[in-house]
Amino acid sequence: MISAVLSIVALELLLLVAEKGEVGRNIVVRIMRSSIRNNLKDYFLIGNLISWHEHFRGFLLRKKSG
Repeated sequence: MISAVLSIVALELLLLVAEKGEVGRNIVVRIMRSSIRNNLKDYFLIGNLISWHEHFRGFLLRKKSG
């Protein structure tokens, strides 16, 4: 999560850069934002799958014993 916050701050600072480069600044910012968004979705999806697995396993163990 800390790296996501830092990368968002870096993107905002990138918008302030006034240099002309090989690739347009707006294109780079758009690509980086979509990459961050997709990585965060993956992070939360994997976290939810792990917690779902633990809850389901606990449910099965309670059902067996009860």
